[in-house]
Amino acid sequence: MKLKVRIVVHLLICGATFMLLSKWYYSKALESPEDQKKMVDCRLLLRGNPDYVEKVSLIKQNTDTIYTLKKLLENCSNFCLFHGYFSKPATQMELDYPIAFAIKMYDKPKQFERLLRAIYLPHNVYCIHVDAKTDNNTFELIKSISTCLPNVVLAENRINVVYATFRHLQAEVECMKACIKSNVKWKYYINLTGQEFPLKTNLELVEILKIFNGTNDIEAFKHPKHLDWRVKYKIKINEKSLSKTNESKLPLKYQIPLYKGSAYGMFSRDFVEFVLEDDVAMTIFNWLNDTYSPEENIWSTLNSLEFAPGGSGGVEIRHDKHNFVSKAVIWDWDPVKCSGKSKRSVCIYSIGDLPWLTSCPQIVANKFDEDTDSIVLDCLEEWLTNRRLSQNGDQLNWYYYRNLPHVRHNAKLKDSEKTKEFLQSKKRKWLLQQEQFLKPVTKRQNITAVKQ
Repeated sequence: MKLKVRIVVHLLICGATFMLLSKWYYSKALESPEDQKKMVDCRLLLRGNPDYVEKVSLIKQNTDTIYTLKKLLENCSNFCLFHGYFSKPATQMELDYPIAFAIKMYDKPKQFERLLRAIYLPHNVYCIHVDAKTDNNTFELIKSISTCLPNVVLAENRINVVYATFRHLQAEVECMKACIKSNVKWKYYINLTGQEFPLKTNLELVEILKIFNGTNDIEAFKHPKHLDWRVKYKIKINEKSLSKTNESKLPLKYQIPLYKGSAYGMFSRDFVEFVLEDDVAMTIFNWLNDTYSPEENIWSTLNSLEFAPGGSGGVEIRHDKHNFVSKAVIWDWDPVKCSGKSKRSVCIYSIGDLPWLTSCPQIVANKFDEDTDSIVLDCLEEWLTNRRLSQNGDQLNWYYYRNLPHVRHNAKLKDSEKTKEFLQSKKRKWLLQQEQFLKPVTKRQNITAVKQ
């Protein structure tokens, strides 16, 4: 008996020693320049010390590494151990409030993996859409990651995403469907790109979403007149780009205002089901399929419908009004100036943006480029880890979240006014009101058909 105990103890010690040695080996054999964080004091960068920011900006950021993700992913245990995928404990509040994340990515697999690592917890759900144009080596890397992590799934149908086209929405729907199929009863769906990074811990995010209490965080304002051409004429999608045509679109069959906003947000589970199942939502969805940048119209327009779950009630939510929580973005025309570079009018963050980023109430920042500045991501990662370990929720401005206009709108509603039955009754009344508009549209369509 004593011999068996000694053998078991010996095996346990050997196993623990092997794991420690494995982690040490990989930390040395797979060491990379951007992991050498000791040479940078992130605290000074977070404080915005101008002399230190200038000093660090002169450091040559060589992101070439000895290791590759492919080498690390040869063994799932080593991959998960080295990157700490299962080392972050979750509180009971987090376990009771699972979240679905969707990430659309095209390239930069290392940067994507850093994002996934930052938001990963075993009880959440993650869907990854890898662009159909992505090279096979990158796709195989992402596939290997999903194999190592059971709650990470790849979108079944890979879409060839073309800028400013309906294919963005097709890719999004693929992940929405995948997340709905999951056995996990997640509360919110949050869509991201591979070039973003979180500004809140998972616990902080859960606490924020509990304040939202089913309210969608979707940017929405009336579609600007000067952009009417986007929905007035059809666009044609080519293999890698789009082209405008002079062919006019028939009007939408419903008499509703068109809204504009971000393609990204925080969607309640009920809203995602509404997007996938509701016939009115599907009609609007299909009408936008040959317009320019429909991803900037669909969520905001659907969320404005009076029978949409978690809807805004017509409240204007705008980035420039500082009441849109899902994304921290610096546009070229914003009063806040970008310390990094600008691409398509959007700031690519650098270390000089760290004080602003760490003071934002938003949950995620867009966007980063690890090849341009990896230190800004290193410091955000360190800052976020420290927040997670401290679990000091007092650092957040809870008054801000509770008093957001769309949160206050939904807080005034009775629980009975949020049920699917109540919303369906509102939809029936809404459809009756729409009938007066549907008949003239049918006549116009018939006249057009006769002329042709």
